[in-house]
Amino acid sequence: MKYMMTDIATHIDLGFGVTASNFRQTALFLDENYDDSIYTGEMPILYLYRHSVELFLKSLITIFHRKLELPYKDGEVAFDNDLPLIKSEKNQWREITKCHDISTLYRYYLQLIENNKSLLVEKAPKGDWNIINPDNQRYVDLIKGYDFDSTFFRYPFTKNKNVDSKKFGVKKVDPKDVLNQFKSKSTLLIFNDDEELVQAHVSTKVDLKDITNAIKELSFYFNCIHAMTRATLCDHW
Repeated sequence: MKYMMTDIATHIDLGFGVTASNFRQTALFLDENYDDSIYTGEMPILYLYRHSVELFLKSLITIFHRKLELPYKDGEVAFDNDLPLIKSEKNQWREITKCHDISTLYRYYLQLIENNKSLLVEKAPKGDWNIINPDNQRYVDLIKGYDFDSTFFRYPFTKNKNVDSKKFGVKKVDPKDVLNQFKSKSTLLIFNDDEELVQAHVSTKVDLKDITNAIKELSFYFNCIHAMTRATLCDHW
């Protein structure tokens, strides 16, 4: 890919794509070398995957607008505007850097593909533009349920209180029931000055299998679509 060897200032997508690739490669490296210890290392790794999806989408949206010369805001803003725009479900436009919702980005990505498929085929006949994976929407909806504003993997608590507790591997339990928890990897017992058991905390395995699979599948998918788009629509630039 030629763009990988050029100054980011020359990239048609403002560098979103190469940055997405960097996040994905780092996630893959950490994922392959992560040992499932008491520490919840999945969270930063999943954030890297998740952010790669966001950046791949922003790259593709920017590329489609610029290569197909599609203006923003119903023709009011030029296709090569310094900062790309994104349209929300309520048809409101805002700067793409201010949108972190994968659902909004994916919906707009779908719209661009579906409305301009013939133009994509004309501009890049070597590309395969029948690229909508039917499983993607399910993955996107699942991610939105956990992480609609890109905070779930980055902060200890978010606006989505219903799922916050799922990301921590240590749980406080009733001291009376602590003997039932000894199958856990580790248990911390806290006694008062009278040697009475007052608190018990046990380690448990974080269960994020559903969202983990969704994020990894989307990251892989968009990595492939991004590579195909750069090769066929951008002549590798």
